[in-house]
Amino acid sequence: MPKVPIRSAAVNNDAMFEDMVYNALLERKEFINKYFDRRISVDDECGYMDTTQIMPEHYRKMYDRFHAARRVVNVLPSEAWSVTPTLFEDPDFDTETEFEKAWASIALSIGEQNYFKPELGGVVNPIWNILEKADIRARIGYYGGVLIGINDGRNLDQPVPGLNEETGEFTPVKGTEITSLEAFDESTAQIASLEGNPNHPRYGKPNSYNVRFNTYEEKPLTGAGENRSSATVHWSRFVHIADCGLYHAPSMLSVWNRLIDLRTLYGGSAEMYWQGAFPGLSFETHPQLGGEVTVPSDMKDQVEKYYTGLQRYLSLMGMSAKSLAPQVVDPTPQINTQLEGLCIDLAIPKRIFTGSERGELASSQDSDSWDERVSHERNKRVTPSVVVPFVNRCINLGVLPIPKDGWGLTWNAEKALTPKERAEVAARRTEAIARYVTGGVESIMDREDYLVRDLGYTTEEAEAISSKVDEALGDTLIDPFNTGGDETDNDDDDFQEAA
Repeated sequence: MPKVPIRSAAVNNDAMFEDMVYNALLERKEFINKYFDRRISVDDECGYMDTTQIMPEHYRKMYDRFHAARRVVNVLPSEAWSVTPTLFEDPDFDTETEFEKAWASIALSIGEQNYFKPELGGVVNPIWNILEKADIRARIGYYGGVLIGINDGRNLDQPVPGLNEETGEFTPVKGTEITSLEAFDESTAQIASLEGNPNHPRYGKPNSYNVRFNTYEEKPLTGAGENRSSATVHWSRFVHIADCGLYHAPSMLSVWNRLIDLRTLYGGSAEMYWQGAFPGLSFETHPQLGGEVTVPSDMKDQVEKYYTGLQRYLSLMGMSAKSLAPQVVDPTPQINTQLEGLCIDLAIPKRIFTGSERGELASSQDSDSWDERVSHERNKRVTPSVVVPFVNRCINLGVLPIPKDGWGLTWNAEKALTPKERAEVAARRTEAIARYVTGGVESIMDREDYLVRDLGYTTEEAEAISSKVDEALGDTLIDPFNTGGDETDNDDDDFQEAA
């Protein structure tokens, strides 16, 4: 992973020495480059920034202003969070524990007094929306996080009650409630200090952050009664989100050059069309007149009136005006080339990245590979790097009770199917069941086992279907080889109807 740009002064001598050495190496590199031919550097020739020159503010501005950059950051988290996870303590979902009740009620304590019951409106817990936003913010830079506001009455720069600063361990304080939650990216929550004691359990981890508020990308910097404010926040109030410990590579880092090229192509194509939409004029004198032609003194005024006003004529003597044909080139092939390079690096099918996977434009192979990638993202990144740190912090603060045997998470991985997709699934299931019945497979594989393992029904659904079939058949056994005539056929129909 490339060296992370220096963001703030460290409070320990080791970190200060490391910064001095790093800056000295940068100065040496710049000095050497002055005496070598820089034309052999592709980055210099193309105007690409060095990795060490790309600061958190650059990533944030690129994300705010360029649609392709926003897509690079959002594409994986938007797909990963397209389904709602379920937090549980007891795997038996029919039993609701105190831990699960507390989790469901967290959203009701945030902000103003809330009377809305999410379970009645079919709405997911708003906490998931905040964590999705935090996941996106973390991908903009080298890390992100969530600021947790609680009802302890202390300032943000003070540790939360129950924290042992010498060991970094929490003692949950009963009655603690979350009053606010806000997600930040690296540019708005910079690390202010690191733990410099090698013997401390949190050695090398942040001690505090400099957090800037009122910086939402689509809101003006200032408004009526609003000022951009900042505060120092203690680490116990901030959930740090990163893939690999303290930092991870920003989503835009590996494709930064492609984003610069795309932005240049989009801007250049618009400028090319604008310039070509107003063809130029060439004023030529008649050859037989030689040098006896005098340019009219008001020619400049006539041209300005022609282009900027309603005058549609030019008064010329001894001269002729010819229109210059515009040179407009279709930028689509060049843009597609850059998009392909971008998608190759991100390992994302191009049709999915550009949002054209709907209407069955994406191949089944692309769709299957992408589903596996999204599933890997949920289980290998989002769950351990985003959800687990946040829920554990809520437990440590006392917002959630300590689960007796730990807690778990499952992703409701099935998206809502379209009517056409539901019809196709139903047709294939019916065909599979018919072959199961007529092929005599029940003598080899149990009916409920087949429904659960091969057709994807739950155990409860399989038992209900099997019970209905037994009621319809009575004491009559299924004839696997159709030797029972019409009676067996009717039994098969009953099984298919029940399924």
